[in-house]
Amino acid sequence: MMYPKFIELHWNTIPVSYNVENISWFGNKFLYIVGQDISLDVDESYDELKALITDCGCYINKGDPRLDLTHPLTMDDLMTMVGEPVWNSNIGEWALVTKDPEWHDETHPDWKRQSGYYLRYHDDTITRFDEEDLKKFPLYRMKK
Repeated sequence: MMYPKFIELHWNTIPVSYNVENISWFGNKFLYIVGQDISLDVDESYDELKALITDCGCYINKGDPRLDLTHPLTMDDLMTMVGEPVWNSNIGEWALVTKDPEWHDETHPDWKRQSGYYLRYHDDTITRFDEEDLKKFPLYRMKK
């Protein structure tokens, strides 16, 4: 059971408590509460609000609830996932699994075909992953 986490803020120097679970977003000297369309003015700066939320035990960067972080992927898994998204836990980004990089240039002196699978990221960078990489930098899939 998760216990509510309250932080004390100030509105025109008057102390008020807010449940962190109900804060949808915040900025410098304001915050929005879930279900309310207008901001609430507070005396605290952005950095002070962020520190209060973090210090009460809440994470600002919440993990993606769609991820299955209980089962890191194996090479056998990647074999069946060509074209599917995977989460690279090392850099915190999604990528698509591909068997052969489409961008390869066999005339380039640094190019050589290597075994393993490749990950294509949103900015079109591609990295190779093999068995050793999976041990050091686990990949994960979405929950089924």
